[in-house]
Amino acid sequence: MRKDSKIRTLTQKIIEDISNGLRPVGTKLPSLRQLAKEYGISKSSAVEIYERLIAEEVIDVRGTAGFFVKGSKKASLPLDPSQETEINWRAAFTRSRQPSMTYQPNGGWLERDLLPLEGLRLALREASRASPADLLDYGDPLGHLPLRVLLVERLARLGIEAWTNGLLITDSASMALDLLCRWKLKPGDRVLVDDPTSFDFTGLAKLHGVEVLGIPFVDGKRDLALLRRLVEEQRPAMYLIAPAPQNPTGHVLPPQEAFELLSILRSAGVFIVEDDVYSDLESKPSVRLAALAGLDGIAYIGGFSKVVSGGLRCGYVCAEPEMISELGHVLTMASFGLNTMTSLVIYKLLTSGVYRRNLDAMRGIIRGRRTEAMEQLRHLGFEIPLEPEGGIFIWARWPHAFDLDRTMKAALSRRLSLSPGTAFSPSGGFAEYFRFNCTLMHGEHFYDRLRDVFNGGGPPLTDCGNGWATPPEPA
Repeated sequence: MRKDSKIRTLTQKIIEDISNGLRPVGTKLPSLRQLAKEYGISKSSAVEIYERLIAEEVIDVRGTAGFFVKGSKKASLPLDPSQETEINWRAAFTRSRQPSMTYQPNGGWLERDLLPLEGLRLALREASRASPADLLDYGDPLGHLPLRVLLVERLARLGIEAWTNGLLITDSASMALDLLCRWKLKPGDRVLVDDPTSFDFTGLAKLHGVEVLGIPFVDGKRDLALLRRLVEEQRPAMYLIAPAPQNPTGHVLPPQEAFELLSILRSAGVFIVEDDVYSDLESKPSVRLAALAGLDGIAYIGGFSKVVSGGLRCGYVCAEPEMISELGHVLTMASFGLNTMTSLVIYKLLTSGVYRRNLDAMRGIIRGRRTEAMEQLRHLGFEIPLEPEGGIFIWARWPHAFDLDRTMKAALSRRLSLSPGTAFSPSGGFAEYFRFNCTLMHGEHFYDRLRDVFNGGGPPLTDCGNGWATPPEPA
């Protein structure tokens, strides 16, 4: 990157951090030497960055005291001043994957150290030796055939009977879900989801102009009486479900409830989409709707971005062959082909043995971290009414009175990204809940910062020149 381009990029990053509340008004910024060290730039480049920020009226210099956030209109005024607090923490929440956050216990991904990096590097080398046709030509419209054969075999171990012509490789599980929504839904339709559920479900459904109906999911049980009434009165077109471990609660669908769900939904002709992207995190497979009822009126979605690499996007959907053929046509019109190289890499990884060995070790580590995280959360005062039965998520309740916006801003000031329960609830409920990812909840001072946010244990943390720490009391 050219010097001027890097200076512009870093200047804009600091402005965005200020706009999103990550560097509140009055916060002291790193010294020139510290800024240069933090970003790997020269001191003269650091000088130019601060000069640009001063010219933009974003920061000011206070003699020998250093540089401070000024909080000008250009940097910190949201579009609607009445929504300032709301915009700040929600903007940061949407950017929670960015490196500006020190701790991201709200993430839906696994910690990097748990992923099969060496196996992935080996698979990349092996994939590079593929035939010229695989490397250079457009691939099969349904995706790389050897990978589809392998996935059909993997699904059989879950009790799901699938066929290679009934399985479509996609660039992600999210793409598979989007294809199904395009194919099945029209604006004004109604879609059923659990409440709470993955915010990807509600966000994508609303993007397609459909009405989202939530089925209360409390203490590990869905309100099946309400489900039956909604099915009869509202005639929903689709039910989106994440069976095991459920996002965000970590709950596993009991067999008896699965049979009741199927009875209610199939009798009314409701199409079922089973999103199972966290299935490989289960040590012992639990029940799947597609295994109980087959793929008649059901589409099953899986993917590898969660357990292999977030940067290597690969998912799939299996259903009846006629439906998959139609979805393949939709995909061809949208992108004119699939990422064959990604499929090659995933296939090489899955057949190398490295993936299985890494998965076994990963599950053991996750179990240990989940137990430790629940103990720590309870020690801080959280309640966990429904203990997760697997996976990475902990659905924890803060039982004391608190202000959500103030809490979120306090977390951001400590470079701590949280996901409140309202983000997962189509009804806007569960405001006292937070979703935590047990694999992202360790590291020096993490629980100290979390305690400070919820128990008012001190002033906001600021950069005092030696990492983020609580500033000393003034003399």
